[in-house]
Amino acid sequence: MILMSPSVFYIDPQSYSNLSRYDSGVLQNMPENSVVFYGSSLWDASPLRNTGMNLVFNYNKYRNPAIKGFSYLSSVFKIAHDIIKDRPKVVHIQWLRLFPIDWLFLKFLKSRGIKMIFTAHNILPHDSGTKFESEYRRYYQTVDRIIVHSPKTKEELIGKFGIDADKINVIPHGPLDIYNNEDEVRQRTEQLRRQYSLDGKIVFCSLGIQSPYKGTDLLIDAWLGSPELKDNRSCHLFIVGRNDGIDYSKIKAVDNVTVLDERVSDLDFTSFLRLSSVALFPYRTISQSGALFTAIQNRTPVLVSDAGGLSDPLSYAKVGWCLGQASAANIAKWLCRLVENQDELYSVQKDTDAFDTVNRIYSWDHISDMTLDLYNSLL
Repeated sequence: MILMSPSVFYIDPQSYSNLSRYDSGVLQNMPENSVVFYGSSLWDASPLRNTGMNLVFNYNKYRNPAIKGFSYLSSVFKIAHDIIKDRPKVVHIQWLRLFPIDWLFLKFLKSRGIKMIFTAHNILPHDSGTKFESEYRRYYQTVDRIIVHSPKTKEELIGKFGIDADKINVIPHGPLDIYNNEDEVRQRTEQLRRQYSLDGKIVFCSLGIQSPYKGTDLLIDAWLGSPELKDNRSCHLFIVGRNDGIDYSKIKAVDNVTVLDERVSDLDFTSFLRLSSVALFPYRTISQSGALFTAIQNRTPVLVSDAGGLSDPLSYAKVGWCLGQASAANIAKWLCRLVENQDELYSVQKDTDAFDTVNRIYSWDHISDMTLDLYNSLL
């Protein structure tokens, strides 16, 4: 247990939507008043009962880059003032938003002898190529500890940036508790099943923001290029979520595909998972996905690529399949295999022990305790 209060400042400038749920899960087992949370004014999860909450980040409300930057700087100054006043021993940061400000803040922390933890949800920003490599290398080499969500990401940090293995802690991601009213979920799931005439069909789904790094374009090419899928009335593909750079012009014309180019409600997100036979994660690059564990939490089998730690849960129990490297050919091969081998698909769906095993390993209780152990090791 952390002895001093408050000992840790936990900072997440993006703590809204799925990220607020992540923060809530990480912090749920912390000793009373040992952690002070600094997050976004857009926070939309339940209040944190055991920590102080300071929703100081407002930069998301502005479109003008200069105003956005000034707002972010102002929030960081507020936190720096509290650090001088309260003298925490550890600062844990979740995301970098404006690197020049984030770098100066890190140097400020180091000058005061404060231990600094950074969670590398992705080792570089999505779809950025090598643009930020030098900045992130400096940052990774300066912080005291780095949290990653899979052993593979740890290996990438060591190989790509020369980071000492001893400063990298693997702490899993957990499920995002999207919607918990079971009666409403059951009713909405059955409503969607009737609306799209899904009785007796194999249902595949890709949920969330649809973008190239998530392999949505590869999934579309796989479906369009396979008559066994495109012309098969016994299966249906849902692509649900806001579009971020994907061409839907050809796939929208296919009878057994439904594209919903919009941000759906939490109720619908959970309901689409529940009615799906398989949730698809053919990512090109990723460290780990909260949506993956949300699918597993809802006992929906998953088909994942070998990117990042997506296949890690499969090492504990068979809750789905790994297609290997993300490509249209591999996606098509595995989707066709599942359509042709429905007994295998159904056996995974019905294996409640397998889902219970994975859900226990990736529970927020376990993740929160691992994070607390890391805090204690630095105090």
